[in-house]
Amino acid sequence: MSKWKSSFMISIIINILIFMGGAVYMNYFAAPSINQNREPIEMEIVSDSGEANNGPQISAPRPEKVEIPPMPTQEIVKEIIQSGVPINEIINTPPTENKAKTNSKAESMEIPHTEEHSNSSSNLNEVLPSKEDLSRNPVPLYIPEPDLPIIPSNQGTNRAVASFTIEVDGSTSEIEMVQSSGYGPVDSAIINAISQWSFKPATNSEGQPITIRTKRGFQLNIQDK
Repeated sequence: MSKWKSSFMISIIINILIFMGGAVYMNYFAAPSINQNREPIEMEIVSDSGEANNGPQISAPRPEKVEIPPMPTQEIVKEIIQSGVPINEIINTPPTENKAKTNSKAESMEIPHTEEHSNSSSNLNEVLPSKEDLSRNPVPLYIPEPDLPIIPSNQGTNRAVASFTIEVDGSTSEIEMVQSSGYGPVDSAIINAISQWSFKPATNSEGQPITIRTKRGFQLNIQDK
């Protein structure tokens, strides 16, 4: 009985070893080799007509038709010079069409512009009346002549000039001799007379009185030798 059990166990062990050995052989020794070098696959494209096509067809772009404007005639060049319109604008536009457009634009612009200008001018004249210039020179009111003594010979000149200021109230101030007579009593008589003068004062453009600087010359008498 013990021999039968021992032989049975031995057969089981042998079968297990055979099974394991077969599994190892199948995994490591019997696996098919894989070829790493892949060969390219050639494909041929066939069109709808059944003919072979060597590759994709690329259609070339069609040339576009470009219209070249005609060269300007002598009449067009003359119109360009007279009208002052840029030459490029005239050349790139057909002559008849450009002329018609120019005339139509001129007709549509001139009449409204003239009416608007005349209306605006009349409105400005109504709103802003012309302003009168009220500036005036001084007007003498009282200017007694000085009592001038006769200058002794070889002691003065026959002419003297005095400058003075006419104030806003018409009085005089800042009297001085610009050109002396050379004889003191004559200069004093001139200054004394001017200090008594009175004027209607000068005015600006708005009619307001202003001060003004002026001068006056005097002819003198010299005693004969």
